[in-house]
Amino acid sequence: MRYIRVLFALFLFLTLAEAKNIRYAMSDMHTLSIKKSSLELALSYRLLNDTVDIFNFKKKELSSIGKKFGSIGDLNGYDLKLRYGIRDNLQLNFNFSLTGLDYIGNTLTNKKYDFYLRYHLLEDSFAFFNSGISLDVGYKKDSMDNFYLRDTNGINDMIKRVLPGTDAKLLYSDGIHKIDKNDPGPRTKGYYALFKGTYTPLKNDPYILMKDTYDNTYYIRALSGFYGDKYLFDYYIGYKKTTIKNTITTTDEIIRLAKGKGYDLYKVLDRSEKALFLGFNFSREFKDFIYEFNYEYDRYFRDSGLGYLNSNHIVRASISYKWSKRVLVSLGGKIMYRQFNGEIPYLYNRYTQTTFDHKYGYMKFGFTYIFK
Repeated sequence: MRYIRVLFALFLFLTLAEAKNIRYAMSDMHTLSIKKSSLELALSYRLLNDTVDIFNFKKKELSSIGKKFGSIGDLNGYDLKLRYGIRDNLQLNFNFSLTGLDYIGNTLTNKKYDFYLRYHLLEDSFAFFNSGISLDVGYKKDSMDNFYLRDTNGINDMIKRVLPGTDAKLLYSDGIHKIDKNDPGPRTKGYYALFKGTYTPLKNDPYILMKDTYDNTYYIRALSGFYGDKYLFDYYIGYKKTTIKNTITTTDEIIRLAKGKGYDLYKVLDRSEKALFLGFNFSREFKDFIYEFNYEYDRYFRDSGLGYLNSNHIVRASISYKWSKRVLVSLGGKIMYRQFNGEIPYLYNRYTQTTFDHKYGYMKFGFTYIFK
């Protein structure tokens, strides 16, 4: 709630003069570019928890996942968006988001940078597509700090995925009871590693480490459509190529034990993928409100063994209110048919791909301020 109050205070501070056009609402999928020297700032807050779970995603889609490796729960995050008109037909966009995801019982923090140039090639050139054609060329990057998974259930689920069909796992002894039904008796309190029927006490607390994790995406997108005084209809198609860096490992002690039994628990998951995407965006202004609806379909092309989920359907919708002549206040949301499949590329790998078979969505609210 503290962060909500801060955003609201900023919003009150910035309520000045006039919103010029519905192209300044939440969506970026507009063929028309903003005018030369125009500068726009948008701040928003994103949230998914039990309070705002209006589509029951947590209950219907996520409750059965538990602490499996790759499972995602609640979300909160912040977005900063800047748009600047270099010329009447050339627009610079920069988006930054900081997202905290409940990931296997811990919090994973993702930083996303998105930078692109939009060049408005033509306008009023086609009878049915009077917004002409625009071309976006951009770069996106997702990254996270080293992520430590210390929950035993999550660790064991990861080991089961990496070493399928083995008895390998981690166990904890309370010093009173058996570790499991196959153990002959109580052991000293602490963690134990089980490899090929041998229980080995661990000197250090176990964890799984995801390190050196990020992805880089280069993309190109073409947009067209038509507009009137109170509406915009735009459609787009694009192509993107992503390289992903990701290493999953564990403590040196467990790696040595596993290696002695013929197992490898140091996994380099570097890869690349390509995607085609297309969609449409509709914006409608009615009195002091702007309504927007966006649909996108993504199709991914990945290496062998990574094709469990190769597509995603994404829906975004929002309502913006003209608080003053320069300020729009917005409330909206985003729904993904296959969770963050392709949205945060490094989360998807051969060990987590089966956890993406769930819908996911969140609420979003914020404001847009037009300086000029």
